[in-house]
Amino acid sequence: MAKKNLCGAYTSIWAFYLSCVKIDFIIMEKERLLFCIGRYDHYYDSVNNKSSVFLGLSTFIVGGLIVGFFAIKDFVVCTPWIYLLMIVLILLGIVIMIVVILAATPFVSKGTDSLHYFGSISCQTHDEFSIQSFENISTEDELKDLRLQVHQLACGLSSKFSKLKIAGIMFTIQFVLFIPLLMLIIHNLK
Repeated sequence: MAKKNLCGAYTSIWAFYLSCVKIDFIIMEKERLLFCIGRYDHYYDSVNNKSSVFLGLSTFIVGGLIVGFFAIKDFVVCTPWIYLLMIVLILLGIVIMIVVILAATPFVSKGTDSLHYFGSISCQTHDEFSIQSFENISTEDELKDLRLQVHQLACGLSSKFSKLKIAGIMFTIQFVLFIPLLMLIIHNLK
């Protein structure tokens, strides 16, 4: 009889230990998800900063090409190659600006019912949000919501960074094309 009570006590202690470990894992996962959201927020700021630099640089290049063409056309024999390179560089600059603007456009996910996403929260009245936030959320529901938010933020970042990568490659091509343009301009001075 004492052996059965001792076995039952061990079972209770083991069950208590497992529940504590599960709570620790839940807390760790929640902290990890919140940390990821904070990191992703920093990366979104990074995308916006890079977009501002790219957009400013591209605007300067396109504007400089247009103004520069009219400034030098009286001093240079403009061959078809010069015209072609100028047109290609200007069009490439405009495409870069479009890609950068698309990268800087806010990523807004659709159709989510979340307690963490501003789009979902703003669709509710204050009272609806207060009730949903306070009464109807379990730990597992909150973790599912956080997982969804982390995944959606990661998808948005991936899209934005791939667009910035494309813009960066096009900038490189644009700078490489400046070399033959400058050589042609110097070679064809009047």
